[in-house]
Amino acid sequence: MADLNTAKYLEENIGPCLAKGLTALSTAQPVDPIDFLAQWIKQYADSEEADAKREMEQRILEEERAKKRTEQKIKEAKLQKKLDELAAIDKARDDLLAKFEEATEWSDEYWKELIAVVQRITGAKSVYVGIHEDLGEGNVGISYEYAPDQPWMTEKRLAQGKGVTYGVFESQPSDDKVQQMNLFKSPPAVEAAPEYPYLPVYIECVTDCPEMMYFDMTRLGSYLACPIVYSSYYSDAALKAAVEFETLKAQQEEELRALEAAKEAAENGEGEIGETEEAKPPPEELVLKLPGSDVKMVIAMDTLGTNAPLDTSKIPELRSLCLAIGKCKTRTEEKQVDEQAQFVLKLDKKESIESDYMQYCTEAMEKNKDAFEKEKAELAEFVAIEKSDADAAQLAALEQVLGKSLSEAKGDLFEKKFKFQQARDVVVNMQEHIMELTSWVVVGKEMKSIIAACALLLGFKRENVYMKKKNGLWWEKLVGLLSKALFQTIDKVDVAGVRKDLQDEEKLAFIKPLAYPGEFSEENAGELSPAFKALFVYVRAAFEYRYLDVKFRKATLDAKEKAAAEGGEEGAPAPPPTDPEEIDDDFADIANITI
Repeated sequence: MADLNTAKYLEENIGPCLAKGLTALSTAQPVDPIDFLAQWIKQYADSEEADAKREMEQRILEEERAKKRTEQKIKEAKLQKKLDELAAIDKARDDLLAKFEEATEWSDEYWKELIAVVQRITGAKSVYVGIHEDLGEGNVGISYEYAPDQPWMTEKRLAQGKGVTYGVFESQPSDDKVQQMNLFKSPPAVEAAPEYPYLPVYIECVTDCPEMMYFDMTRLGSYLACPIVYSSYYSDAALKAAVEFETLKAQQEEELRALEAAKEAAENGEGEIGETEEAKPPPEELVLKLPGSDVKMVIAMDTLGTNAPLDTSKIPELRSLCLAIGKCKTRTEEKQVDEQAQFVLKLDKKESIESDYMQYCTEAMEKNKDAFEKEKAELAEFVAIEKSDADAAQLAALEQVLGKSLSEAKGDLFEKKFKFQQARDVVVNMQEHIMELTSWVVVGKEMKSIIAACALLLGFKRENVYMKKKNGLWWEKLVGLLSKALFQTIDKVDVAGVRKDLQDEEKLAFIKPLAYPGEFSEENAGELSPAFKALFVYVRAAFEYRYLDVKFRKATLDAKEKAAAEGGEEGAPAPPPTDPEEIDDDFADIANITI
């Protein structure tokens, strides 16, 4: 076994070398073969070592080259990724600019899209949009409406004169103002168009600016705010101008049709056309021009917490986006107001809606007629029985509190219930027409009041009707109520009965001035739209029904307490104590409400 292992060892390690050496020896046949073989083996060993070293060096070199190639590919991939990202950002910017320029309908989602693209362009940590508002009584400030990365910002309001952001609303600032208000003025070669006389505010390091206002803790970073100022047409004056424009346009079109008809008749030998009329130049094309008012908004961004500066070379791109979205808002508002004017002037449509309204009123009357007569007869019997069974003192007290007989009071309540049910059926049938009003953008305070009263009577909460941080009624909030959900609620809610745990805004005392806005009448509502008249009639019917119901139930409890205080007939049992569950939240103010 040892001999075999030895033979194997020699064969693997010395065999090849010795075989080659002996071959060389037999070829050379030197005088001293031992020395020759020794020298040859040494030279062979040196050659093998050199070859091994050379192979190792070559392998190391190839590995280094492969490593360099890999590093180069990674570097190129990173560069390409960066270029792709920049190209994607440029595409997103250009696509958004194109969308703003081509849009014919406005969407509030545009603000969120603007924020997303601006964040990609600048690399800002946070981007948020605010609007400058004057809510009256000195309440002026910037309310932040959109802040995806910091939703708590939408609860904040920057008061007039605080911080540095208000500098963006300085029109055509002097060089001194630019310096004083931290405004950023781009080189002339990239300056924005003269039509946009506002400059952005830029603070490279916020901690170096003592005027900086923080809603959260102070952190290192940069701040940039760009103005968005556009002309808004959401006003009565603009709607009036649009109505006048559409009226003149219709008259002009009618005159042109009449002239063309006269020319055609003259050509057919059926009449003549005067030389004056024939030579009359075509009328000048009318151009819609609406009176507007500036709306001032701002898109702000920061790198707070990262201590990284914002790239000011991107500011011209931001300004172009701000200018584009402002023009988009102005253009779409003009279209919306003009479309509302066209809606108002469509007399045939208005007559069609009025016809539907009258039909639904008739159907509701017929639907409830038999039930009305039946319940009326049952009511008379019920009142007679109730009178005969009632404690005389308590009945007298009740009629004294009511100010009328029990029969009359019950009859009044029944009449209001019937009118409420009719109005409810009508308004549910009219819902498609009513929801068409969501296309309106200029809405008077009376219409807003009626919609708010409707929602609150049905049990909608304050937050469903009123906007955060803003007093009063705003159409942008109320328009969302005119939906299927509202009419489903109308269809199933009976406004009568005990209501507890009401917010102040859900109580009749609060709703009364909303349901009765000044001298606004059913006729006025119909002049706006027959569809709105249906909602108006429902709100009045619902309010009056609940008002009488609360008043009657309160009178009943008051009468019990009055009879108990005065004492009943001798030997009569004491009246049961008032059940707290019968106490309606509207009881407290019902005596102060008059219709």
